[in-house]
Amino acid sequence: MTIIEETDWAGLHDRNGSAHPDTPALLLGLTSDDPYAVEAGLAHLSLELIEYPNVYSAAVPAARYVAGLVGDPRCPRRADLLAWLGRVVDAVSDAMVREFVDLAGYSPLDYPTSTFQQIRELRPQLVASVEACVDDPNPVVSRAARAAVAGIRA
Repeated sequence: MTIIEETDWAGLHDRNGSAHPDTPALLLGLTSDDPYAVEAGLAHLSLELIEYPNVYSAAVPAARYVAGLVGDPRCPRRADLLAWLGRVVDAVSDAMVREFVDLAGYSPLDYPTSTFQQIRELRPQLVASVEACVDDPNPVVSRAARAAVAGIRA
């Protein structure tokens, strides 16, 4: 069973509310031969799952799913997926937690089940997926992986 199938998307949220049915359908589009489906999936990742200073709950399984895709050379737009993983990790960095506290008046890390905390727990897996692509034979993917690694703040 895949991450897409095992996730209760109705219990998760994106910027517009319930992540069901849009998020899983759009994530599946990331591996499509249809460039419009791939573009729609990338747009959803960037515009609906992370919105400064928020990281929505659907970003957690989405990040796990994308981390599994970036190592597959058959997957289109891997460079964009690597960049998104870098943004997800950066969105829950210590610097972003401080900014969240300044804006909201509390820390998202005060809640052990917060999306911030869940992504931070996934951070080693996400970073490892990005780092594994640094020596990819595709120079576009390799450059994107190096840029994502360099851009990840602790």
